[in-house]
Formats: sequence, structure tokens, C-alpha cells
Amino acid sequence: MEETIAAETADNTTKRQVKESLLHRKYVVPFILACVILACTQLTGINSIIGYNATILIQAGLGDKAAHLGYVVLTLVNFAMTMVAVVLVDRKGRKFLLSVGSAGIIVFLLGVAALFYQTESRRVDCREAVQNMVVDQKLSVAFNSQQADKLLASAGEAGKAIGGRPSTMIVVYSYGDFRAATTAVRSDDIKPNIEVARAGFVPENKVVAFFANPFADLEAAKTAPLKIENALITPVPRWRTAG
Repeated sequence: MEETIAAETADNTTKRQVKESLLHRKYVVPFILACVILACTQLTGINSIIGYNATILIQAGLGDKAAHLGYVVLTLVNFAMTMVAVVLVDRKGRKFLLSVGSAGIIVFLLGVAALFYQTESRRVDCREAVQNMVVDQKLSVAFNSQQADKLLASAGEAGKAIGGRPSTMIVVYSYGDFRAATTAVRSDDIKPNIEVARAGFVPENKVVAFFANPFADLEAAKTAPLKIENALITPVPRWRTAG
């Protein structure tokens, strides 16, 4: 009798487990919410800052070496704060950290957006002038103070308004369907050169091309002309012109 009861109990348990599908609403909804929260966390906050940290610091007024040193410092701070979060998660709980972290992300991203807008609202696009500098489908620009003033002068009054002071430059370019951007360079750096060439940029085979742009036409890109989509010159904030 005991063996029969045990067998029936095991059979009923198995049936209940079979009915509990992972596609059940009570499992699917929390899973989707978790994925959305994780995606939003990766697309905002410290991840978006770390990815462009050196470029942000260069455009904020630091030199190349100082900007990369700042990248190291920020990474160390991020590591230290992660350890603090690990300790707090057991004491305060995940809900507390999620609430505080989300509030912090919102506040500080709004602050960062305000700072970016203050400087980038004065940014000038010298696309046509830089396009005229393309030779043999290659671009080489020595972005020094003289070259910066020359490019800004070609942009009219908006360009002249930010001339005669340190600035940064980023070129957005494309060969066919493949698009990229140069790193930011400052007009007062030692070697502020911008180099763009097809070699080393257009993928060598279809496998690499697929991961770069799955919808791109590789064969067309191998002969497509160099197109300068943007040549953005941004003034360095006056409070950080040193270094």
C-alpha cells in the first residue's frame, strides 16, 4: 500500500510539473521585464559614459594623455562602486538599489545632457570643406589651429563665432554602406592628425562584413567613393582649455 501511494504521489507530482510550462504567463512576464530592465541599464547610465569616456574628456578640454588617464580613473571608481553595491545588495535588497540607481541615472543623465547641449549647440559642421580635401578617396587632415580657423571660416558666421580658440574635430564618413567616425582630436594637441582610408576599414570578406553591417553591399563598398557625412568642429569649453 505504501509503495502504491508513493507511486501515485510521484505520478501526480510529475503531472503537475509537466503542466507548469515555462511559457506560462507568470514566468514569461517577469522574464520580459527583467530583459527590458537589463537592456535599459546597458543603454544608459555609466555604460554609455565609459564607452565614450576618452572622447568626452577630450571635448571637455583635457589633452589626449589626461583624457586616457581619466578613463583609467573612472574605470577604477566604477569597480569600487560595484563592490559597494555588492555589499549593499545583501543589506538593503535589490529593490532598494534598483530604485536608488534608477533615480541616480535619471538625475545625472539629465545633468550630462545639459552640459553636452551647452557646448554642442555651438558645434559647426564643415562637411563640404572637408569633402573637398579628399584626394584619391583618402582623407588626411592636420587639424591644427590654422586649419581649424580655415575650416570654420568656410562655415560662415557660425564658424567664425568659435574661431581663434581650441576646438575638437570628429569626421563621420562612409564607403558605400559601411559607416564610421574618427576619434576626436584637438587643435592644440601635438599631432592632431585625422586619417581616413579604405584599406583597413572596408571588411576583407563577407563574414566580417556581415558582422559590421549585415545589409551592406561589400563589393560596392570596395569601389565606392569616400563620402564625408559630417565634419563636426566643437569649441573646447573655456573653463577647461588647459592641458
